Amino acid sequence: MADQKLYEHIANYLNNLLSKEEQEAFEQQIKTDSALKQELELHRSIQSQLSKKEDISNLKRIITDVTSQARSRNRKKWLGGLLLIICLAMAAWYVYFREQPKIDEQRIFASYYEKYPSYPVLRNEQDSSLFRQGLIAYSEEDYSTAIRLLEFKTTRDNKGILPFYLAMSYLENAQFDEAEKELTYLDEQTNSEFAEATTWYRALLLLRRQELDSAEILLKKLQSSTGKYEVLSKEILIKIQ
Repeated sequence: MADQKLYEHIANYLNNLLSKEEQEAFEQQIKTDSALKQELELHRSIQSQLSKKEDISNLKRIITDVTSQARSRNRKKWLGGLLLIICLAMAAWYVYFREQPKIDEQRIFASYYEKYPSYPVLRNEQDSSLFRQGLIAYSEEDYSTAIRLLEFKTTRDNKGILPFYLAMSYLENAQFDEAEKELTYLDEQTNSEFAEATTWYRALLLLRRQELDSAEILLKKLQSSTGKYEVLSKEILIKIQ
């Protein structure tokens, strides 16, 4: 059987396109022809890897291994057929990846992130606590000062105001790791008035770090909320799924 017809026959066999009689005859031939059996396994391996976009390294490994085997046996004709398969496989990879939309986590983060509104503080109050001054610094967009003041955590805060605005100050100051630590702590509290906002900003940070699975869990949690986070979370889930 000529090489080209052999490759077509193997492809038809793997895709269940042969008649029952042709399939039985081919399977009988495989039992007695070790070279044909090896050729079949090569095609099957490549076809299997082409169905898994994350396994391109495995495909390269298989091609390298089989090429080495062909060279060691001095089977130049068979190796030429293999190179044809490699070209077709690489072309298939190119088409596949070109057609797959790539998730740009950084762009999603930048598109959906916005500063959380300032906490209402009356400036004529006599309270000069670090907590209050930190909230004022946040409202004035002096985030470094807000962080310095709120980090003291000298105020008993049962509503989660202090850790939430400390996290928001970190975010505005591009201190993302510190922001995530505060938000994670706050998300474990049951009495915070910023529960939904905390989950939202945590999800955005996870997206930014390309932790899609963890971000998806939080976004799905927000789908049962009400207001803007319900809508926004659904929009992002559509983009990343």
